[in-house]
This record gives sequence, C-alpha cells and structure tokens, in this order.
Amino acid sequence: MSIAYRRTVITTFVVGCALAVCTGATAGTANGNPNHDQDGNPKHGRFTLYNHDTHQAFLDLGDPGPSVGDQYIFGGNLSWQQGGTPIGRIAGQCTTISNIEMLCTSSFTFNGGQISFQALVDLTVFYAGKPFDFAVTGGTGPYRSARGTVTGQILPNPPSGTDARFTVDLD
Repeated sequence: MSIAYRRTVITTFVVGCALAVCTGATAGTANGNPNHDQDGNPKHGRFTLYNHDTHQAFLDLGDPGPSVGDQYIFGGNLSWQQGGTPIGRIAGQCTTISNIEMLCTSSFTFNGGQISFQALVDLTVFYAGKPFDFAVTGGTGPYRSARGTVTGQILPNPPSGTDARFTVDLD
C-alpha cells in the first residue's frame, strides 16, 4: 500500500476512531431530534453521528514509508446528519502496528461529557468501507459509566464533506 494511498484512506477514515481532548459545541433542540436531550447532548441508547475531519496529521515515525510506529492524528466535527450543524467534536489517534493493523483510540466530546472508544483495526476491512466495531471504554459527565459499542464506517465519496458514520450503542 503506497504512502499516498494510505494517507488518503486514513484521512477518510478516522474518524474514527481514536484521544485528544477537544472542546464541545452545543446544539439546539429546535429540530426536535429525539436522539438528544434538552442540552443538545446525545442520549444513552442507540444513536448515529456523522463526522467531518477538520484537522489531520500523518507522522512517519517508523521506517520511511508506511511502517510500524507511524501515527495518524485527527480531529473533526460531529453532527446528527450528513453535513449538519456541529453538535460536538471527535479527536483521536491511530498507530500502525503491522501492515494490516492500527491501534486506534478516540473520543467524542459533547457539551457536558465525553465518550471514549478504541479498537485494533483491521485495515483490510475498515478501508474497504465495511462497518467495524470499537469498544466503548468509558466516558465523563453523563457518560462516566458508558459501556457498549461504536460501529464506524468510512463513507465512499463523502457527501457534504462527511468522512464517516458512527453508530453508538450504549448499554
């Protein structure tokens, strides 16, 4: 996999995935979205978020070209719908651990709390645009006891600048 292709694929991905702390943005409830509370925060249960990366960096830290130790760092906006008004942020990092795997950690940040998640990502599955599960590892504020799954999927030819879709299923 060439470094240019890998950067393109990783850029399109991750949102995915993975634990820088970003400030949250608020969202009004005027649209009547049943997925969030009166403060604009996602409710517990199952909901879907869309991501658009606003910051990205690929660090070639291992051998020249794609290799173990390389890192991808990203941050972006979250919304309830593709190209929608930001309701929070996502930030994270992925570290290459083999030719087909990256270890990714990430957090969603909302007004009042965070949801953190991680996974050992099989690049051949995830970059093929297939859904991939991440374990929810915890949270803060109203999500401090969060457990469950985040299913991420890279969207092909992102509409409205959306890079990925995340379905969050909190226990």
